[in-house]
Amino acid sequence: MKDFSKALEDAENCIRRNPGWAKGHFRKGVALEALLKYDLAIAAFEEGLKVEPDDKTLLHSCQSLKQMIEEMKITTAKMNTVENPEKDKFNIMIDWLLGGGARFPKLYLQYYSEDFRGVHALTKIPTDEVILYVPHDYIMTSDVAKASEIGKKIIASGVELRSKHSYLAAYLLQEKHHQHSFWKPYVDILPKDYKNMPIFFGDDELKYLKGSFSLDKIADRIDSLKTEYDNLCRHVHEFRRFTHEEFVWARLVVITRIFGLVIKGTKTDGLVPMADMLNHKRPRETKWTFSDAENGFIITTLKGMSSGDEVYDSYGRKCNSRFFVNYGFSLDENEDNEVVMGLRIPKSDPHYSMKVRFLGGNPNSVHREYQIPMSYKEKKTKECFYLLRFAHGRSSETAKAHRG
Repeated sequence: MKDFSKALEDAENCIRRNPGWAKGHFRKGVALEALLKYDLAIAAFEEGLKVEPDDKTLLHSCQSLKQMIEEMKITTAKMNTVENPEKDKFNIMIDWLLGGGARFPKLYLQYYSEDFRGVHALTKIPTDEVILYVPHDYIMTSDVAKASEIGKKIIASGVELRSKHSYLAAYLLQEKHHQHSFWKPYVDILPKDYKNMPIFFGDDELKYLKGSFSLDKIADRIDSLKTEYDNLCRHVHEFRRFTHEEFVWARLVVITRIFGLVIKGTKTDGLVPMADMLNHKRPRETKWTFSDAENGFIITTLKGMSSGDEVYDSYGRKCNSRFFVNYGFSLDENEDNEVVMGLRIPKSDPHYSMKVRFLGGNPNSVHREYQIPMSYKEKKTKECFYLLRFAHGRSSETAKAHRG
C-alpha cells in the first residue's frame, strides 16, 4: 500500500515526541484512512481536534470520512433488501476475511444469478486508491498446497504432472472434504458446478462451433484433465478418494480464479478470496499485486468510480478462444482475437529438399500452423511472416540462408 505503513509509523513517532502537535494526529489519520482503517482514522482526527479544535484541515478530513461511512451504511442497507439466496454464506466468508485482517470497506458483492456475481463500489472511489487488502495467510497459494498432506503425497510419489495447477486442485479437494477446514468459508462460496464451461457442452451446443478452432481446444482440455486424473490415481493412492468429476471441478476453480504472484522475490500463484470475484474488462480499471511491505494482496484503482459502479479486473489480453475455453465467456468486441493459418511448402518447390534440411530435416516441418493475432507486431505474426518469406525464397536467397 505504497508507503502508508511507513507514514503511519512516522506519524506515531511524531505524536510520541510531541502529543500536542495537531499535524502529527492528522498525518496518522491520513495514513490510517489510506490503509482502509476508517474507525481508527476518525479516532486519530478527533485526537488532533482535541489539540486544535478549529483546525480546518482536521475538521474537513474528519467530517468527510464520517459522511462517507454514513453513505456506505445507507447503500449497504439498500443492498440488504435485494434478494440474494447466497447472502448467508457470502456474509460468513466476508466475516471470516475481515476477522483475519482483510480490508475492503468500499466494496460490496452483487448477486446477479446463480452463475454470475460481481463486485461494486459502495461509495465514490478516486483514482489510485487501494480498495482491497487480503493478508498472506488468507491466500491459498501453491506453496501451501504443496506443503499440505495431499501435496506431500503427490510430491513423494514422483508423479509427473501435466499442470502445476493440480497441486492447488488436490488441496482444494482435501479441504472441501474436511468439515472443519480453515478454508471452509471460502470453499462454500465457490460455484457448485461449471455448467457454462464448454467442456461440458453436448453435441447440440458443439455443433454451433463448427469451423472454430475452439473445438480442438475443448477436446484437448477434456483429454488433458482425464489423463491427469488417471495419472494421479495410479501414483497417489490417497487421491483415489476423489472422483474424476470432483477433480475437474477443482481444476476449473483454479483455472478461472488463480492469480500469479511474486512473494518476497519468489514467483508463485494462488487463490485470493474476494479478489477473485471481480469480473473482466479491458482496458483495465484496476491493478493488483502482492505487497511484501503489507504482507498481503492489494488492488488499486486506475480510474475514479461512482457509487454503485461495478469494479473490474482485467484477465489480460486473450483471444476469445482462450476466454471461452478457460472462463466460459467471450467478448463481443475483442481486438486480441486470433485466427489459425496453416502453411505448407509444396513438394513442387524446386528447392524443397534444401528447405526441408534448413528446417531440421523432418518433412513434417514444412507444414506448420500459426494462431495469428490481428497485430503484425506480435511475435506469432512475425514467425508466420518469416516462414512465408522463407517458403517463397528464390534460389540465391535460399542458398545464402542455408550457408548462414
